Amino acid sequence: MVDPNGVRALMELLATAPAAGIFEGLFYPSQVRGIAETAGLVVEKTPTLEDLARELLSQRRTTSGGAHEHLEEPGESVPREPEPWESNVCPAPGDSDILPLQQLRDSLAQILNASLEDQARRRQVALLSVEFELFPCIDHEGRHAIRSRRGDPAARIAAVLVPAVAALVVDGQLGRVRRCAAPVCGLPFLDRSQDGRGRFCSSSCSSRARARRRRERLYGG
Repeated sequence: MVDPNGVRALMELLATAPAAGIFEGLFYPSQVRGIAETAGLVVEKTPTLEDLARELLSQRRTTSGGAHEHLEEPGESVPREPEPWESNVCPAPGDSDILPLQQLRDSLAQILNASLEDQARRRQVALLSVEFELFPCIDHEGRHAIRSRRGDPAARIAAVLVPAVAALVVDGQLGRVRRCAAPVCGLPFLDRSQDGRGRFCSSSCSSRARARRRRERLYGG
């Protein structure tokens, strides 16, 4: 079954890819954050200068001798780091996270290429799963999930998008991934029409195209 959040995030990521006459579209950490949130991930807050200053002040107070070292009391539980499968939290993205996501996008676009042989497509999905250390698990809510042992944003996003692409292939929907036919749009979308002949990503693009054809008929251009 195709994850709706995964498909929406996939289309959002593919929309940043360079195309004929279009340059690279993925530049900013805010874009990485937006894609992660679309994928259903909880993205950590980006630290502000005030947050960093507060943390630095706290560290100085701790090392200055003014603060007493905390001693664990008998029976007191020690907080532990959550396991990768226990949450869908994504670290706050930075500039260094842009290139890995661009590379993930290009690999996913290659898998979706209709001219790619089935064996090569299966191999590419397997290679991405190994690269991003993906594994199936049962999350803290008792649901089946795919997680990554890596903690970087690209890996957390890959844990959503790679299974989404694999599901599109298995469900035979590969041919339904196309670009919007509206000249001013061209965004990738998954055609969910019953006959599989949808040409537009949204009703607004379809309406604009009809209006444009009507004007051409009436005024000859």
